[in-house]
Amino acid sequence: MTKRSELFNVGSVMVIYDGTFEWDGKKRTDKFPISWWPGSYRIKIIDLQDRAPGAVLMRPYLCILSDTGSGFGIKNTFERFALSVCDKFGIDVEKVLWVEENAINENMGAAMVKAVMKIGGKSIYETNWRPVRPNEMELVKDCLTAN
Repeated sequence: MTKRSELFNVGSVMVIYDGTFEWDGKKRTDKFPISWWPGSYRIKIIDLQDRAPGAVLMRPYLCILSDTGSGFGIKNTFERFALSVCDKFGIDVEKVLWVEENAINENMGAAMVKAVMKIGGKSIYETNWRPVRPNEMELVKDCLTAN
C-alpha cells in the first residue's frame, strides 16, 4: 500500500487517506483476498463529520475511488474490497458512501455496502450501485478540488 497522506485537513475536508490501495491476490489469513489476482485502486477517504457540526450523518465517510488500470478490477468483488479498506482504516463499512470517480456520469457511480444476514456469527454483505445524486456530485467535486 502506497501512503501519500494520512489524516490531514484540507480546508473543510478531513482526509483520512489519499493514495493507492493494492492487493496481491494471495490468501494469508482466514479472510478471502479482494480477488485472486493482484490489483490496485486509487482511493481518497474523507471524513465528512466536520462539514456538518452538530449533525448526525448516516454516511459520515466518503470514499472516492478510481481504477489504476493495474491488475484486476473490483466490480465483482466490491464487498471484499470495501471490507478490506474499512478494516485497514478502522471505519464501519456501512457508514461509507463509495463513489467511482470515473463513473460519476454513468448510471452506477455510487455504492453502499450493507449487511444482509449473518451466518455462523459472520455478516454477509451486499453492494447496491446507483447513480450519483446531484448533492453527492457537488460534494465529490468539492472534495476532489480541495487539495
